[in-house]
Amino acid sequence: MQPWRHAKSSARRFGGDWRDYLDIHEFVDFAKTACADLRHRVVLHNADVGVALAELAFPGRAFCAEIVLRHIEEDVGRAPTLEEWMRTADRPPPELRRQDLAALTRSAADTIGLEDAGPVEEVLTLLSTPARLCSHSHFAASLLMNSFGPPLIRRLLGPARAIERSDGSEVVFDPSWVAEGLIVAHFGRIPSLGETLAPFSGQLQ
Repeated sequence: MQPWRHAKSSARRFGGDWRDYLDIHEFVDFAKTACADLRHRVVLHNADVGVALAELAFPGRAFCAEIVLRHIEEDVGRAPTLEEWMRTADRPPPELRRQDLAALTRSAADTIGLEDAGPVEEVLTLLSTPARLCSHSHFAASLLMNSFGPPLIRRLLGPARAIERSDGSEVVFDPSWVAEGLIVAHFGRIPSLGETLAPFSGQLQ
């Protein structure tokens, strides 16, 4: 279904105008911009990662989780977990380089000139969301470590912003650019989302 059709369904279910729901439904389909076939559903059409990221994208929005779950059910027939999607893979996951994550975040912060590595850690935490929520953690770890990761991070954390240092100077922190660097550190390059989703058909059966 197109996002506007989902939005009209939400308006019938929860009340109000369908336009009030359109942004949430477009977010659930956001991965389609990086992989324009049914495989995109693996990323956000699930009951755990998809819901968690949508709630971050739309903090405080009434019925957000229910809206996302209904969208997934309308597309897939039910709301599977990411774990269920992972079981449909027909080959092993791509290999990520082993990393000392604390050293990686500190190195990235130093490169930018940040005194506090917290903003870098926030980006890495978001990119790692699938691995935290799915027991197929090695496979799930690569789900956002690709060309979809940086635009997703920009959608969740916003554009570049100035951060003031203790000496009064400013450095520019660009969450999307940091995401690119973290992905390159794990793969040596930025794979496409289509490449990451190659082991999937986009179908649960």
